[in-house]
Amino acid sequence: MTPQEAMAKASKLLKLSESSNPNEAALAAQRAQEILTRYKIDATMLSMDSGIETPEEPIGRGETLEEGRVQIAGWKLRLASKIAFANSCRAYQSGPAIGIIGRPSDIEKVRYLYAMLSIEIEALTKRDAKGKGRSYATEYRYGVVAAIADKLSQAKAKVAETMRQEATNEQGLVRLNKALERLQDKDAAVDAWVRQNMRFRSKTSYSRGNGEARAAGYAAGQSIQLGQKQKRLGC
Repeated sequence: MTPQEAMAKASKLLKLSESSNPNEAALAAQRAQEILTRYKIDATMLSMDSGIETPEEPIGRGETLEEGRVQIAGWKLRLASKIAFANSCRAYQSGPAIGIIGRPSDIEKVRYLYAMLSIEIEALTKRDAKGKGRSYATEYRYGVVAAIADKLSQAKAKVAETMRQEATNEQGLVRLNKALERLQDKDAAVDAWVRQNMRFRSKTSYSRGNGEARAAGYAAGQSIQLGQKQKRLGC
């Protein structure tokens, strides 16, 4: 599979955001994450096998991921950060905007997933927090983001575990583990670039506020199942 084919396959799933069912859209985004993660591991192993190192993409700041009128919503920044981390990028706040740091091909993946999951969260909030006040809706969104973050983390772990089970011998396992280590090194290179080129203020604290709303949001996010059939949300 080529990079273009992997992105095209993921993009077809992401187009399900046009569906009237937000859970279906989230499931599509998570399956897309699996595809993109699997491709990245496969491509790394092929590069190792060939002995020919492909030119490394430069790390840098991409175009603004999203920009608000006055201030970007905290849950959006947190969502962007979790998606970015899952795809070897880093997100940051720049005034009323969300910036993104990483390699161009990885930044493109983050853009796709962020657009999809933002739609999912707003759809769930509209359904479950309607008429309960702004504070409840905000906490609910944070809850969904927390659940999605867990699912993204599980997606990466699931792909690695599946590939370990597919390995037919010890040599295959060694090959896979070396590829995973190489990808970890690439992640570390992004963090090193951030330390060398960016100067961030200390993080501000966030009040947990309405625990009931956050729990409800987390439960809704947990209903987003990974790689298996599920019931519709009925919206």
